[in-house]
Amino acid sequence: MKYFELCFADFQADPPNPARIPREDVLGVTVVLLTCSYRQQEFIRVGYYVNNEYIDPELRENPPQEPDFDQVLSISCFFASAACKGERRNV
Repeated sequence: MKYFELCFADFQADPPNPARIPREDVLGVTVVLLTCSYRQQEFIRVGYYVNNEYIDPELRENPPQEPDFDQVLSISCFFASAACKGERRNV
């Protein structure tokens, strides 16, 4: 009989405070990658990708000195992948 063990982890964080982000890092791509291993064997990989850019092409070409967050579009993606007996499965 086959059985599966359920593992659960809850990662929580407050949203970023824009005032603490350096001005030059507000726009562009950010990736967070979290991998979990047991006995040197990775069993899960979770990632988060976000790209912040201005909606208006003019603002993209000539961004203001101070970021205008009302004009910024955030495109984000969450991804996860788990290994089961050496096989990787995307979830």
